[in-house]
Order: sequence, then C-alpha cells, then structure tokens
Amino acid sequence: MKPQSRRDERILYRASFAPWLRVLAGALAVMTVVGFGAPIRNWLVNDRGPDWVPIFSGVALVILLMIIWRGTGQSFVVSTAGLAVRGWFRTVRIPWSEVAAIEVDRRFLSLGQTVVVTRTGRRVGSVVTGARSAFRRGEAASDHGPDLLQPAIPTRAALDARERHCRGEF
Repeated sequence: MKPQSRRDERILYRASFAPWLRVLAGALAVMTVVGFGAPIRNWLVNDRGPDWVPIFSGVALVILLMIIWRGTGQSFVVSTAGLAVRGWFRTVRIPWSEVAAIEVDRRFLSLGQTVVVTRTGRRVGSVVTGARSAFRRGEAASDHGPDLLQPAIPTRAALDARERHCRGEF
C-alpha cells in the first residue's frame, strides 16, 4: 500500500490545550508586560537605577512569552497518516507502519498519558494526554478511570485509528 502524503491525511483526533488556556496565558503575559512597563518607563524618565534593569526586564519578558507560547502549543494528533506528538521543542511524526503498540503510562509524574511504542522500541509520550492535563485540554480527569490508568479519549482515539489502519481503511 502506498504511503499517504501529508496533503491527503485527515485528522481524526487532536488533543491540545483548550483555547481558553492560551487566551488566559496571553492575558497574563500582557499584564506582566504592563507591570514591567511602569518601572522601566520610570527608569528611563528619571535616569535612576543600573543600566542592566531594562535589559534584564526585556530578556525576562521574552523568556516568559516563549514559555507560554511553547507550553500551550503542545499537542497529540491522530490522523490517517499516523501520529504526531508536538512537545516543547520538537514534533515527532510516527507513521502507522512504525507503530508497534499504544500504551497508558504508569509512571507517577506522567500517569495516564498516551505512550506510542515504535517497532524499534522507542517510546514517545505526550504530556498533553496525561491525567494531569485532562482539564487543560477540556476533558474530564474521571475519563482516565478511578486509578487514572484507564485509556482515556486520546489513547482510545489512537487505538481505534491503529485498528482501522490495520483493517486497511486508510
């Protein structure tokens, strides 16, 4: 069977942080910029303080905005072409032909998150699918079960798509 091009792929499920969270984080960043703006303006007008104050404040703001942007941009995408796990610094695309298993992580800090095991044994987890992130992606944590180890919506979507791929639907 011929592999699908990215143009032909259809997204079946996407787990990402809820839009309201990005708006809230952006609003907090704007409030921070305004909060930092007054002391810097004072420093410039009154010629007080050391020279490093505005530089340090500017660097701190840029770092804060980058953390907010990258942190809320994480996602787990199930498509007809395979899985895409977008983390803080990179996106890992795994075609269905490379997926050996899809599991629920049992480790304490990543409890309930979806882990994709490739044919080479590489394990790729997605933080946004974990039980701790359920509320942030707009889902109920109870979907992970009472012990938070049951397959939740992201894991079930990936398992269903893998089964459909194995049957030859796409």
